[in-house]
Amino acid sequence: ASGPACAAQTRFQHMTRRQSTLTLASLCTTAWLLASCSSSNDTATPTATPQRTVLAPGQTVFFRNAFGAGKIESTGALRRRVTIVGHEPQEFEVYARTEEFLGRWGCQNGAFRWYFGLGGPSPRIVYDESELHFKTHAEARRKLAEHNQLLDWVGGENGLVVGFAVVPQRDQVNVDVYRYVIDGRPASGLSLRPGVWERQPAGP
Repeated sequence: ASGPACAAQTRFQHMTRRQSTLTLASLCTTAWLLASCSSSNDTATPTATPQRTVLAPGQTVFFRNAFGAGKIESTGALRRRVTIVGHEPQEFEVYARTEEFLGRWGCQNGAFRWYFGLGGPSPRIVYDESELHFKTHAEARRKLAEHNQLLDWVGGENGLVVGFAVVPQRDQVNVDVYRYVIDGRPASGLSLRPGVWERQPAGP
């Protein structure tokens, strides 16, 4: 083919290639920005030694609140299995924080990969775990009040608290597991609704 039709087709092909290149560049830039924001705010790595985690290998925490019920199992120093009633269990690697972030060390499950909808189990689980250390009960209650704005929290013995929420519009479940420690001892008297039980690892 030749003439105006051929010229128009050539221009269209150039425009299509250029748009594809711009789209790819835009996606790469977005990925870099998200990664930069994530790493600058909350640093975690699968090779770091975990500090101030809550669950020991073999330990299980059961919970129930307004969103439902489930359990969290520690299947290794840096592996967790979360089972939400009505859904298949999900086991995943957690990443130890290498710096303190908003008073937390512990670990998280690196949910960054979900930003791009790259597939995986449904619903996705966003997990966070840490001891939280305070000097006074007043400090601990202030932090708990902040947490209550985001998730539905329930408590158990030895300062153990679990926040759990279902976010259907994002096909997501948030599970946060914290142990409140005041002046070096597990907290008591946090005035939380009961809903957490823990089972220690079986003996040798």
